[in-house]
Amino acid sequence: MRTLLITLCAFSFIAALIAGYGYWRVNSQGTIHIDLRDVAAQEQYGNILNARLALLDVSGKRLATGKTDGKFGVLLIAHPQAGYCGSDLQHSEYLKCHKALSTWLMVWAREVRYVELAFDNCRFQRIPLQFSASQAGMLTWWREEGMAVRSLR
Repeated sequence: MRTLLITLCAFSFIAALIAGYGYWRVNSQGTIHIDLRDVAAQEQYGNILNARLALLDVSGKRLATGKTDGKFGVLLIAHPQAGYCGSDLQHSEYLKCHKALSTWLMVWAREVRYVELAFDNCRFQRIPLQFSASQAGMLTWWREEGMAVRSLR
């Protein structure tokens, strides 16, 4: 009986540590997703390539800048020191960059209300963004990143 009690206590302690780490991770690191689509493109809803954007707070203060790549239209946010965390980095450099970026964006992500967007000969200012956050990753932190999610409306 004593062995069973010790085993149950040890299991409970380990489960609490894992749950605590998951909670910490989804509350201290996150990702941003903005899907930019050209609804006038020949193909149905084509991705916007080589775009530049700025994320703004309610007063118009620039919180972050970003760009889309020229191949798939994937959005990259620039970290003030680490820069862009793209596929051109070595794996170890990418992991360091991603950790810095995912921690940094949690500081300002909830404040974003507008985006400025420029691509081709087009320029759009103060496009409203709707914020939604998900802590779905709390129980699946080992599989997915995700806390701050943005959608363009």
